Amino acid sequence: MEASAIMIDAEIGRRVSATSARAVDRADLRECWRDIARDLWFGTGDSPADAERCDALVKEARQLAADGKYSPAVDRLVEARKLRPRSVRLQSLQDQYSRKASEAQDNAAREAESKARTARLDGERAKRLELLKAVETAQKVPTPRKYSEIEWQRWLDQRHTQLVAEARAARAANSYDLADQLLSTAFALRPRVEVAEELGQVRAQMTNLAQTRGRRDTADQAE
Repeated sequence: MEASAIMIDAEIGRRVSATSARAVDRADLRECWRDIARDLWFGTGDSPADAERCDALVKEARQLAADGKYSPAVDRLVEARKLRPRSVRLQSLQDQYSRKASEAQDNAAREAESKARTARLDGERAKRLELLKAVETAQKVPTPRKYSEIEWQRWLDQRHTQLVAEARAARAANSYDLADQLLSTAFALRPRVEVAEELGQVRAQMTNLAQTRGRRDTADQAE
């Protein structure tokens, strides 16, 4: 759609200025009339070549925006406003596309964060699986008859040390269920006081975590 207007001097009946603007829809047409009123009063101040260049930039901006490329669209409108700095329509369109560009950047940041979090969780899950396999291996206690007493005690000490180290790694990764399982197995092999104390600390952390989650769920349901 194209809107145009002519200003006529009422005393002499002579046209003193004329201007026009192109609109893509009815909402845009309202902004066009604002520009037309300004141009009639103050004059456009641009040459036909500038007007053509401005229209081309606006058209390109709209096409970029239609393709979801809001930042380049804003750049085109900035160029267009240098040709028509008083244009209300261009300012409105630039503000609209700037908001869209900001939203697109926020969405991209959230998506990148989500992918990074998923990758981190996948890594932690793989680590937990490795630890679980180690637990299963450690729990397969060999028949003592295959070993001398010294070899058997050395085997128990090695498995105990391995399980405690893996339990602490799981605890550091906030995998308290796994840490509980590892420490329980270690305590079954070697019932030592320090392992029992650490096992108690892990179970206390599990209880506190469950209580915190319960309070959070209750608060969410209340909202």
